[in-house]
Amino acid sequence: MIVVGGSYTESVIYPSRTSAFMGSGLRAADVLEDQVELLITMATIEEASVINDRGISARLVYRPNPVHFEYLDPSLRPDVMGLPVPVAIPAVSQPGGDVLAFGLAEAPNGYDVSARRVVFDPQAPGSLQPDVLERIDADSLTVCANRAEARLLTGLNSPMEAASALLDMPRVNAVVVKCGALGYVVADETQTLWRHAQPSLYVNSLGSGDIFSSVFAREWFADASIFDAAERANMEVSRRAGGAGARHLSSPALHPGYSPKVYLAGPFFTLGERWLVDRARAALDGLGARVFSPIHDVGPGGIEVAQIDLDALDDCDVVLALLDGFDPGTIYEAGWAARENIPIVGFSSENHPKEAKMLVGMGAEIHDDLTSAMYRAIWAGQGLKLTPGIHSERHRT
Repeated sequence: MIVVGGSYTESVIYPSRTSAFMGSGLRAADVLEDQVELLITMATIEEASVINDRGISARLVYRPNPVHFEYLDPSLRPDVMGLPVPVAIPAVSQPGGDVLAFGLAEAPNGYDVSARRVVFDPQAPGSLQPDVLERIDADSLTVCANRAEARLLTGLNSPMEAASALLDMPRVNAVVVKCGALGYVVADETQTLWRHAQPSLYVNSLGSGDIFSSVFAREWFADASIFDAAERANMEVSRRAGGAGARHLSSPALHPGYSPKVYLAGPFFTLGERWLVDRARAALDGLGARVFSPIHDVGPGGIEVAQIDLDALDDCDVVLALLDGFDPGTIYEAGWAARENIPIVGFSSENHPKEAKMLVGMGAEIHDDLTSAMYRAIWAGQGLKLTPGIHSERHRT
C-alpha cells in the first residue's frame, strides 16, 4: 500500500520527558513495516536523511523548517511550533491499488487521491470541511475518524449519528468513529455497532489513533470484513498503547458507548490547581465522559456546597481525584465515594505511598500520569474492576 501522512517531532513532558521524530506517516510505516510500498510525507532536508536512515522508501515534499508537537501530557492539546503556511500536495494516484491517507497539518484543505481502496483518517488540523472527501476518488472508501473529526465533518455530536451521516456521503462505503476510552463505532450498509475499547492498566494515547487506522487498513486491504479489521486494530492499540499493562478484558464486559458520569474531585484554590481542574474537565469531556466538577457546576460557595457536592457524587459512576497536595476536601470526597461503593481513580504526579495508604486500602487505583488516570476512570465507570494500588508510568518496565 501507499501511505500518506505527516512526519513531525513529538515531545511529551510528563510523566517523563520523551521526544521522537514520528507523526502519522512515520508511525504507520513503523507499524506496517514491509507492507508499505511507499510513504509520501513532508520533511526538511535534514529530516529526509533520518527517514532514509530508517530504510523507508519515501517520496518527500520539502518544507523549510521542522514541525514540533509538544505535549505537557498526551491527554492535553499540544503546542504546535514551526507549522508552515498551507502548501499544495501533489496528487496521489495508485490505480488498482490501496492507499492509507492521513490528513496533513501542512495541507488543511486536503489533497487529491485516486485508488482502488482508500482508508482516510482526517487528522483535523483545527478546521475540517466535508469537501475534503470530494478529493478522494476510490472504488471503496472508508473514513476512519476520531470523534472530534467526525463532528467537524458532519456537525453531529453523536458518534452513531455521525457515522450514519458519513455513510450517506458519496463514495463512502464504511465508517469507523474512534472514541478513545469509550470504544469505537463501526458501520457499513448492513449495520452500525458500538464496540468497547480494550482496557490496559497503563495508557499512552499518543499516536493510538494512527495505530488503529494503520492496522485497520492493513486488515481491510487483506480482505477482512470492516468489523473484523476494526476489532484487530482495537486489540493492537491496547497492546502498543498499554505496553506491559495490556491485558484481556475480564468479565463483566464494559458497556460500549456508555458515557459514564465522572465526579472530578480536586482543589481549585491556586492558579495551578484551577488550571489542572479545567484541563482535566476539558479532556474528560473530549473523551466523551459526562463530568460533574464542583467548582464549575456549583461554584466556590460556603459550607452549604458540601451537601450539594456529595449529593451529586452519589449520582456519579466513578470519582477521578486530583491528589497533588492531598487536599482534605478531595480526600473526604474519596472516602465518601468508598462508603457508597463508587470506584475511585486518583492522579498524583508524585508517589506518596504513606498519604495514599487509606485510599488504596479502600480500593482506589492511583496513577502518576493523567492519561492513564482518565482512561481508567472512564473504564471503571463503564464497569471495569479496578486494580488497587499506586501505578507508576515513569517507573514501569
